[in-house]
Amino acid sequence: MVMANLAKQAISRILDNGIRDETNVDLIRKIRLINVFCLIGVLFVLPISIRSFELGHYIIFSIDILAIIFFIASFVYLGRTSKFVFSAHVFVHALFLILLFFAYSGGVEGTGVVWIFIFPVVALSLYDLELGMVYSVVFTICLTGFLFYPRLGAFDYPRELGFRIFCSYLIVTILAIVCEYYRRKSFNRMEELSRQLDIMSKHDDLTGLMNRRGIYDRLEHEQARMTRKKMSFSVILGDIDGFKKINDEFGHDAGDQVLRELPKVFSAHIRAQDIVARWGGEEFLFLLPETDFKGAYILGEKIRKAVQETIIIHSGRQIRITMSLGVEEISPGQSHESGIVSADRYLLKAKEEGRNRVLPLPQTL
Repeated sequence: MVMANLAKQAISRILDNGIRDETNVDLIRKIRLINVFCLIGVLFVLPISIRSFELGHYIIFSIDILAIIFFIASFVYLGRTSKFVFSAHVFVHALFLILLFFAYSGGVEGTGVVWIFIFPVVALSLYDLELGMVYSVVFTICLTGFLFYPRLGAFDYPRELGFRIFCSYLIVTILAIVCEYYRRKSFNRMEELSRQLDIMSKHDDLTGLMNRRGIYDRLEHEQARMTRKKMSFSVILGDIDGFKKINDEFGHDAGDQVLRELPKVFSAHIRAQDIVARWGGEEFLFLLPETDFKGAYILGEKIRKAVQETIIIHSGRQIRITMSLGVEEISPGQSHESGIVSADRYLLKAKEEGRNRVLPLPQTL
């Protein structure tokens, strides 16, 4: 009993995961494929079913009509629900049984077996490679019995004909597996390259932090979340004081080293949910979800003090730096663009008032 339950669970997992979570591109491809398969099935099986009826093969005619009903039902169901996994299972299982019946019965004068070449292509196209191979192997085993053991089928295939059909089927199946394997491999490689390019386009090469494009996506996400939850968030805009002087005195390599070292200082003080981005040049933007002005100001002061206490060694020389920061709380109904403009205004004011400070001060609000 326990073994039966385990087997049942294993089969269920295979069927549930046989079509794994796909990217939108691959899912759209498969949805279009199954729709095309359904339309082709109807267009080709309908005239064949009429011919079977004319020849008096009423059982074959009934199976053909049943196949057409399955194709149309799968097409309509998928169009109305977009539930691809269920539609794919229905389509593949229906095709599996119908093609095996034709191989078993021989169809009209033994011609039914010519349709078997469809199955591996469809199974491997709609399923993952692994599950498609499983179904193809099971189909091949059943086909072997019908072609080489007359007692198992209703039609006695000539031995040479059965052998050649079987070899042809194996060649088509192997080619379909190889093509799907390399298609999947190429697709995964393209996905990985696309993911890497997306990361590169949203991150700064020098600091490893998000760039302006990357942080904008997060800002929009946080704005949408604020609208739903009615909770404010804060931003801090910080700028290294006298950065041009550092480049002039120590060289641009020293300036690059300063920019590379600062993210380590930031990460030691921000929370896991906070995000730091290189806003441009020597400016950094801090996105603080679900944080009011007081919390943002306290963090700004921690960062200011940590930067002030940081000593960077370049070519045996010590480089001391400071930062000026502007803080702004963004409340429901306020755009993140206006919040950043406000933080930038406070940052400029901090520069004008002597640098190395965080504005506005809590008591001035």
